[in-house]
Amino acid sequence: MYKYFLIAALTIGGSEKASGQVQTQQYDVLHDDRFVGKMLVTKIGDERKCVFKLTFNASLSLVIKNMVIEGIEEASFEKGVLVYSKVMRKVNGYIKTDKYTTKEKNAYVAYEGNTKTGIPLAEITSNFFTLLFAEPVSEPTTYSDNLQRKVAIVRAGAHVYQVVTKNGHFNRYSYVNGACSMIEMNTLMLSLRLKRR
Repeated sequence: MYKYFLIAALTIGGSEKASGQVQTQQYDVLHDDRFVGKMLVTKIGDERKCVFKLTFNASLSLVIKNMVIEGIEEASFEKGVLVYSKVMRKVNGYIKTDKYTTKEKNAYVAYEGNTKTGIPLAEITSNFFTLLFAEPVSEPTTYSDNLQRKVAIVRAGAHVYQVVTKNGHFNRYSYVNGACSMIEMNTLMLSLRLKRR
């Protein structure tokens, strides 16, 4: 269940390089209003080629157990279209999620372990990375790199949007001046707030 805590889909071809400007956003991870970790997101490139990278670390002392959550996510876009994404997460040193998505001809292929699944989408133009850098004013859906499918974006208020992920879990994104200022991650077991510095 804990593998769904960080659904902030995000993806990149790690060996690829992109030219253009570099943007970074750092978020403090809060649990019960206590600082427990941080998330760093980098965007490199321009409209022709863009690469996103994310690292996440949090240490939680819960009633049932202590948890260390680590995550690495990447995504690569060319001319505004996703060509590669990867999600890797660990809990207490054990890999809980290791997935990637690639564009092959006119469709996408999702990989999880030895399982290969076709995704009948001609183009993916947004994922959780793009939600961090631009308010989804007219976006009805986005691609979840973790779930490896499209999910609905629902307006929850002025400059606030909610994405239901799985089993009633949801992420809520708040925006200031077009960029994501806070992410609220809610599961049945745990709630986290990621607040941009």
